[in-house]
Amino acid sequence: MRGFLKMAALGWGFLMPLLGVADDRGEAVLGKTIDVKLPAQHATTALIQLSTLAGLQIVMRGHLLDSIDTPELHGRMSVGVALERILQATPHTIQVTEGNTVTVIVPSIITTVR
Repeated sequence: MRGFLKMAALGWGFLMPLLGVADDRGEAVLGKTIDVKLPAQHATTALIQLSTLAGLQIVMRGHLLDSIDTPELHGRMSVGVALERILQATPHTIQVTEGNTVTVIVPSIITTVR
């Protein structure tokens, strides 16, 4: 699985169309509320730390997110809101796949160019 990192995380309901969530399972995963305290850092690191906090698994192409900086996140929020803030400067979306697994979807134009 070259280029992929597995991790644990994610969360929320009003983001479901944006994040590709279509069922109760996705709503439960993205709606989970957690206390977040993440410094400004690279998106890959932020997602790994978020996954640990939320007790979920995130699958992503880490090398495509390494150069993206994220804002500092502090406070109680849904995992979905935290994900939205981490990925806000990217064209990436997420999809709840199975169980507690969330996949960061990379637009095909990015994978074609890289």
